[in-house]
Amino acid sequence: MFKSLSRRVYQVASLSSQMANLYQNLSLSLHFWKTKNLTKAHHTKQPHSPQPTAHTRKSHPAQSPRTPRILVMSLGRAGGCSQYTFKLLECFHIPYVLYQTKYAITEEWQENAIHITTYYHNRLSFMINTFCILPFYFLKILFQAKHYDVLLLPYFHFWNLAFIVAFRLRRKRVVLIEHDGVVHPGEGYPFQQSLVNLCLKYATEIIFLTHFVQSRISQHLIANKKVHIIPHGLYDFAGLETKTKPYSKHPTILFFGRVNFYKGIDLLLEALSTIPPHLYHLLIIAGKSSVHYDHSHIPKNKIKIIDKFLSQEEIAEVFNQSHILIMPYIEASQSGVASVGIANCIPTICTDVGGLKEQFRLDSNGELCALLCDPKPESIAKSLYTLLNDKTLYEKLSQNLSVRSKELSWDNIAKQIQNILISEGGGGIQ
Repeated sequence: MFKSLSRRVYQVASLSSQMANLYQNLSLSLHFWKTKNLTKAHHTKQPHSPQPTAHTRKSHPAQSPRTPRILVMSLGRAGGCSQYTFKLLECFHIPYVLYQTKYAITEEWQENAIHITTYYHNRLSFMINTFCILPFYFLKILFQAKHYDVLLLPYFHFWNLAFIVAFRLRRKRVVLIEHDGVVHPGEGYPFQQSLVNLCLKYATEIIFLTHFVQSRISQHLIANKKVHIIPHGLYDFAGLETKTKPYSKHPTILFFGRVNFYKGIDLLLEALSTIPPHLYHLLIIAGKSSVHYDHSHIPKNKIKIIDKFLSQEEIAEVFNQSHILIMPYIEASQSGVASVGIANCIPTICTDVGGLKEQFRLDSNGELCALLCDPKPESIAKSLYTLLNDKTLYEKLSQNLSVRSKELSWDNIAKQIQNILISEGGGGIQ
């Protein structure tokens, strides 16, 4: 048994090294290609083109711009980023071709997509398929890239870099939507941040979801690129109530999303332990947990834990029955949880970290439609106590969230991104 385990560890380590070399070679290939083309352009003399005179000048009928041929890659199996992609594509009015992993969950399966083999959720599958299958897809996309004008990558994936290189070798545009910029603490593989940086470096145009995310990126990675800030749209799942919330004297408090280290679940539980139990009905913690947290100091009849990935129907259900959303994050770039909360018009308490404030600020007057606090138990408790006892504040927050939800409609978001995709110059070929 020990020998078998040792052999497995050796295989994973070997494949990891080979995969790192593969990405390094792809990156070097693009670097040498750029250097070669710049050198060639420097030494090549441009032929003299005489200016047209009154006798030679001809008028040409105006031609309408051709609709760009767009390839979209969505290779994630599930989660907020893939949901973001399909909400966006639902509102597109321009044609596109979609590549999707064949391992996508049923809820997010797209019948009109071209389904490809990526990898499942275990690390050995990731290593083997990256080393054995990705090179085949790289060559395939390198050949097919000549039929497209632009590659749209709506979120980070470990295979993105290979497809960026394929399009850049064909001198094609690559539009990358960057959600985080910096890998969250305690998440990802050791080399993940390096891949994120390479994708940013070699994309021709970048869309950030918040100014905060852009500020975290080293400027040399985005120099000479066209950069846009387009906020995250709403997750208005089927069945999710989108009208303003009524005030409740005994509200249900909700923590929703993956329970990771940086989500601050311990801060919330410590804060709630100082709130008299008779002031609230229930705390719901809904989302798959990857960390252990102690909730023994919360009365058993006051807490409900749903430790799993929720379906869209289940997400709508927990939001509809809740009255206050709490996001006690220690660190954040922006949040898909906030996008559900805004759509649901549920008054929210969130820590003033990362780009969360941007998501909750009204475009019309700059007013905040959430209660901000510090990532400390006493600050969270103070904000919660305030919201529990102030009906006027509660109703105002819910009303402002209704206004914000209209500003973040997917039609509006999709229109902005489509304008980028159909622009002739884009960010230029770097």
